[in-house]
Amino acid sequence: MEFLLNPNVAYLIIVFTTLLIFSAVVTPGTGVLEILAFGLLLVSGALIFSIEFNPWALLLIGLSIVPFAAAVYGKRRSTWPLAVSMLMLTVGSIFLFTDESGQIAVNPILAIVTSILADGFLWFAVRKGMEAQQGKAQNVLLDVIGGIGEAKNDIHREGSVLLNGELWSARSEQEISSGSKIRVTGRDGFILLVEKATDSKS
Repeated sequence: MEFLLNPNVAYLIIVFTTLLIFSAVVTPGTGVLEILAFGLLLVSGALIFSIEFNPWALLLIGLSIVPFAAAVYGKRRSTWPLAVSMLMLTVGSIFLFTDESGQIAVNPILAIVTSILADGFLWFAVRKGMEAQQGKAQNVLLDVIGGIGEAKNDIHREGSVLLNGELWSARSEQEISSGSKIRVTGRDGFILLVEKATDSKS
């Protein structure tokens, strides 16, 4: 236990725990990362309150997940929230532990190397997470082409259709009455291009 109370060791554990939490945000639902992160979070909590620490630095580390999540799930997919998260995590973790005189207790070289590796991981994880989400959205849009659905209202130029249990905005060059079966022929962004299916109601 004395070994874990070393500020340098505790620093590494807390940084690793934070990265696991961020990884769980990028890849939710696996269960493994969540369990590991929760276990290490309990250990980190015990270490933090057993060593002299700066409350503001701990708060900074906790809040760093907010811009990180914004970078992964934000509509604009901007990288500046990621930069903010990396800065908050780096500063917070370095200044988290202090000695009796109030000086930084973590070895500066260890802090620099760990920060570079952690920031590199965050950048890689976010980029991969964004690519995966964009690829998934693209595949969903491609999969609907050729699908058969139902017009939820009278479609003349624009309207809405129900396809695979989901409601979509749709556009058609021909008039399609509400309740008719439709076939997806293409897409324009998130708007489906549809036509009346051959077996549709008149």
